[in-house]
Amino acid sequence: MKLRQLFAGLVGLAAVLGVASLAAFAFTATKVNALASEQRRAQFVAREVSAILALTQEYVLHAEERAVQQWRNRFASLNDALTHEASVTTDQRHAAPDLMDEAKALPVLFDALVALSPADAADSLKVKRRELFIDRLLSETQAIAQDAYQWEAQVAASRAAIENRLIVMAITLPALLALLFAGSAWLLARRILKPIGVLQGVTAIAATGDFSVRCDSSVRDEVGDLARGFDHMANELQISTRAIKGAEAFLRNITDNLPVRIAYVDRELRYRFVNELCCERLGHRREAIIGRTLAELASQTNDPAYMAQVTAVLGGEGRRFEFSERVGSHDLCIETSLVPDLGLDGTVKGFFSVGIDVTERKEQQARIETALREKETLLKEIHHRVKNNMQVISSLLQLQASYIEGAETREVFNESQARIKSMALVHEKLYQTVDLAQVDFADYVHSLVSMLVASNNRLAGEVAVDVRAQSLKLDIERAIPAGLILNELISNSFKHAFPLGRAGRLEVTLTAHAGTLVMLTVRDDGVGPPETFDPTSSRTLGLRLVHILSGQLGAALSFHHDKGFACELTFDRLGDSSRIREREMQEAPTAKQRKEK
Repeated sequence: MKLRQLFAGLVGLAAVLGVASLAAFAFTATKVNALASEQRRAQFVAREVSAILALTQEYVLHAEERAVQQWRNRFASLNDALTHEASVTTDQRHAAPDLMDEAKALPVLFDALVALSPADAADSLKVKRRELFIDRLLSETQAIAQDAYQWEAQVAASRAAIENRLIVMAITLPALLALLFAGSAWLLARRILKPIGVLQGVTAIAATGDFSVRCDSSVRDEVGDLARGFDHMANELQISTRAIKGAEAFLRNITDNLPVRIAYVDRELRYRFVNELCCERLGHRREAIIGRTLAELASQTNDPAYMAQVTAVLGGEGRRFEFSERVGSHDLCIETSLVPDLGLDGTVKGFFSVGIDVTERKEQQARIETALREKETLLKEIHHRVKNNMQVISSLLQLQASYIEGAETREVFNESQARIKSMALVHEKLYQTVDLAQVDFADYVHSLVSMLVASNNRLAGEVAVDVRAQSLKLDIERAIPAGLILNELISNSFKHAFPLGRAGRLEVTLTAHAGTLVMLTVRDDGVGPPETFDPTSSRTLGLRLVHILSGQLGAALSFHHDKGFACELTFDRLGDSSRIREREMQEAPTAKQRKEK
């Protein structure tokens, strides 16, 4: 039987006994109180009847008016006592009504007696009647007095019996409760305390790390379930302990074969774990290291900078730093990571230390950096020489153009010179930057526009040039074609959009869109091309170059010549042309609607 059910039954039984005892005590006490009240009423009635009998005798002897009045008062008091409702037992409840019926004849007899005056002694008939009334009144009163005393005796006997019953209950019920509690205590000791004692002993053995002990309980109750649960837990712990020991051996085998120093240090700066390489560095066996402090084993404790890092990691901050270490005649560079071990409440229980000898890596890095500096110098020199060579070619073209008499041929030489200058400007920007692979294209746009404006002196003060370029990087493979396209578009605007004497505005915009997309726009408000002009089929060298170079960039070209002339070039600075096609497909409906308008 389950302990829960057993003790529920015992508690229920104790509750029933307790409630029954209280109910019985309350009912019996109520009966005792009712009988005590009835006994007092019976005594009062007996006294009043005795007083009426005495007053009757006094009136018979003296015939005084005072006796008559007192008799009537006593009877009224008697009548009130007899007619008053009281809670009495069923077997005694008939006594008061019987006395009341008997007492009803007394005032009639007494009134008849008072009506016959003692002065009528000469009348023998009245005397005889008076004597009969006196005898009957006295006998009735004596009978009522006898019944009243008998009523009192009956009530007293009933009260004594119930009080004796109450005493028996007062003795019996506590004895039953005591027996119930004694049985409960015996069950508690047998079914709970003894098995718990066995469980305590087994738990104490298991606390030492020996999980082979078992309770082996066959009792089918809660304590038995607890014992079997403990046995199952001990079995699982035994299996888990074996697995943990295997995992610990596996982990130690891994850490011992890693080319890094691994250690765990608690808040008291005592070593709790070290791998083989760390043991070799400290010069002791693992058993001699565990439990000893940093100050006892590590020389870094004399370094204030190292201890500052340790203090920081004990405050909850991870640290990664390098320090020099002297081993024999060599200076080693050790890269160390200190990671705090945080408990569930956020407190730092210790820290993990991982040290790697990076001396060789540092030496290789120094050699690589030296080689990189040499290559950077060489690349800068190459870009500088390419720029200078292009400047020489540009100068030769300019010198050759001075010997040409035809204006059209000289213009061709000038255009070629501008194209060479735009390419030379890219190399100039490259060797002036730290990053030799990319050029700041916004700076390049500003420089190129300034150079082209300066080469067109006739437009100075007539055409306002507005450059808005968002800073972005381009590599040389995209910067040179984009620069040549920009050169052709700006040169085309200067050449055709603004005839002599016409003022206007030229806008150059460079923006980045959707991450890696670049939009380059050249817009003027000049005279614009003829209505029959089709930029996609134009045979001029400049626009042919724009189409060829935009194809190299994988770019999208769009032309607008409703108010002046504008060209938009969109390309991906990483060379992903699929994104340009996606953008063209998205903008196709908008372009179609604009064309229809």
